[in-house]
Parts: sequence; C-alpha cells; structure tokens
Amino acid sequence: MNHQNKTSDELQKQKDRMSDPMNLHINLQISQRIRNTRQDQLENLIAASLISNQTPQQALDEQRQINENHISSMQTLICTEGILQQATHSLQLQEPNISPTLLHPHLQDLPIEKN
Repeated sequence: MNHQNKTSDELQKQKDRMSDPMNLHINLQISQRIRNTRQDQLENLIAASLISNQTPQQALDEQRQINENHISSMQTLICTEGILQQATHSLQLQEPNISPTLLHPHLQDLPIEKN
C-alpha cells in the first residue's frame, strides 16, 4: 500500500510540474520553434525549387538523395576506419620482427647494442 501511495504522490508531483505556468510557457516556446523551423525549411525548399527550376517535390527528392548519399559515405568511412584499425592492429603484432632501424631511417648510422 505504501508503494502505491508513493507512486500516486510521484504522479501527482509530475502532473503539478507539467501544469506549472513556467513549464507550459517553455513547452509553448518549444512548439513555436518547431513550427518556425518547419516553416523555414518549407520556405527554403520552395526557394530552392524556384532557383533550380524544379518543383518543390523534385527539390525535396534531391535533398533526400543528398542526405542518403551523405549517410552512405559516412558509413563507408566508418567501415574503412574499421579495416584500417584491424590492419594497424595486425601490424603491431608483427612489429617485434621488424628491425628498429627500418622504422627510423635516421637511426641507421647509430650502432645497435646487443646484450
């Protein structure tokens, strides 16, 4: 029973916070910004379609294609980075077999001490 009281108290507090005038004002501002952003995006899309002699739908399709290509290229970069990391890791495993002077040509003139 005590758990139910705590839960109902928490729900009431959450409801009070949500109905707080300041919270309502913030939520209203967020909604307004979202609407403004969408309106700006629509205006930019229409402007882009007018400049490029395309319909708004064609401009939107082109923008989607650009975004998809960008995402695809980023995925390719991530895959390439993974391959490079694997190659680097395997090179590090082979490193003890490599002469230290090969990695640092400027050290070739120095005598190598053998213990």
